Amino acid sequence: MADLKISQLTAKGSAIANTDLVEISESDGAGGYITKSVTGANIIGSKQDTLISGTNIKTINSNSILGSGNLVITGGVSSVSATTPVVATGTTTPVISLASNYGDTLNPYASKTANNILAAPNGSSGVPTFRAIVGADIPTLNQNTTGTASNVTGIVALANGGTGTATPSLVAGTNITVTGTFPNQTITASGAAGAVTQIVAGTNVTISPAGGTGVVTINSTGGGGGLQGINALFNLQSGDTISYNLGGFGSFTSSALVNNRIALMPFLPNQNITTSNLQIEVNTIQAGSNCIILIYSNLNGLPDTKIFESAALDCSTLGTKTATTTQTFTAGTTYWIGIHGQNTAFLWAIQQSQSLPIKIIGSVNGGLVANYVFKDVTFGSAPASFGTPTGLGNIAPYLVKLTKA
Repeated sequence: MADLKISQLTAKGSAIANTDLVEISESDGAGGYITKSVTGANIIGSKQDTLISGTNIKTINSNSILGSGNLVITGGVSSVSATTPVVATGTTTPVISLASNYGDTLNPYASKTANNILAAPNGSSGVPTFRAIVGADIPTLNQNTTGTASNVTGIVALANGGTGTATPSLVAGTNITVTGTFPNQTITASGAAGAVTQIVAGTNVTISPAGGTGVVTINSTGGGGGLQGINALFNLQSGDTISYNLGGFGSFTSSALVNNRIALMPFLPNQNITTSNLQIEVNTIQAGSNCIILIYSNLNGLPDTKIFESAALDCSTLGTKTATTTQTFTAGTTYWIGIHGQNTAFLWAIQQSQSLPIKIIGSVNGGLVANYVFKDVTFGSAPASFGTPTGLGNIAPYLVKLTKA
């Protein structure tokens, strides 16, 4: 048989088997042939198995990769959603981050309001939040402690405000008895303790009975009775009116105003007094006359700072002129009370014999003994600080009355 190429061979009707032998002759260069052979097993064993989608080759999204063209992949990630505190932006290529309002419970180390604690709601179960502590958050403590609190259930030490003893002892004194035991003890006066045993009469005072025991009557004797510038030694009742230096006692005369003159006299009350008004009495009228009631504080025996200045009171008519005002006078404190006059109406005045002599210390006239000080100032311009008096006087000062509120 003539030499043929493989492509010239007629295909066998059935597939090659492992036992089939295929021979090929090759020239040996010397006019002869070299025969080479390959079996069906050699051919079949070296070939790739037929590819079957889903059997020996995988599919993608149920699509085979066999065939021509491009493979389009569908059904992948199209968007990403997030749950607090995670925030996602974008779709198939999102940016994922923590929310800007990252919460307290998820971020306990972020800055919080001062003095707040992480705790459940007060009085109920619930999501904890940072809040201020309340009393219900603290349990009852009965453990032993140290410091001041260590003895709150026992005897409190003196240094901690206690007595230092379980049963402090009360000691009875003269005419005093103590009965019972701590803390229910009774203190009782016995004998004549604290009783007035005798009253002794002084100058111009008589008592009855003479021994000063039992029911005692006290009477004033002799003349006078002026209280020398200190108001009466009795409890004033609401509505009582007193002249500021004599307590309403003594004789009065009348005296003419000095135009543009402030005249002040000291007042030393023996009890606290709050007024409802201050008054003057016009005795003889003068057209165009007015006066103003003034009160000054005291400094070193002289008027100092103006405390009160009334409105101008009309002295061109007779009778009582009232400045309604609430003023408080403290017992034992010296005040200076008087008037600032305009024109020459006559006011009720205190007789010189009934007024209190005062010694002006370190002032004008070499410490003259007088009963009032004065200063000439244009009417209605009383100074806030009185300053050095123009002069001193020992004639009857004008009477100013105080009415207790």
